[in-house]
Amino acid sequence: MLESALRAANVEVLDGELENTYRLLTDDDVSAGMRTQAIGRLERDGVDIEEVQRDFVSHQSIHTHLRECLDVEKNPEPADRVASTRNTVGSLETRTEKIAANNLERLAGDEVALDGFDVIVTTHVTCDECGRRHEFGDLLEAGGCECRLDADQ
Repeated sequence: MLESALRAANVEVLDGELENTYRLLTDDDVSAGMRTQAIGRLERDGVDIEEVQRDFVSHQSIHTHLRECLDVEKNPEPADRVASTRNTVGSLETRTEKIAANNLERLAGDEVALDGFDVIVTTHVTCDECGRRHEFGDLLEAGGCECRLDADQ
């Protein structure tokens, strides 16, 4: 419902923004101020927030329905978990790049002396064992750090 309400209001939705807006409206860990800001933005965009919130179904409700009514348990295969992790971090990197670029575009020329630019976000992991630094996706593809992989053989 949130997605259709945003689209009906002709609001451009960036990758990950829908999930973040839902989190801001529903998550117990979100401050009242952040929730109020999210609601205010939606209302300014012409979204009927009460209608959207009436249609929310919690993750826990869906999980309970699948487990108790349909006898379905979620036990993803390890390869699926790695792919899911890669996709999640990749989406966050892309979203961070877009947000940074949008903000820099607003500042460029006035507050920040910058004419052209590229924003590149890459997640790196440093192994506590050997100190090697790995690009996140490469580490997942390799199945771990070389020091651990060599030790397991």
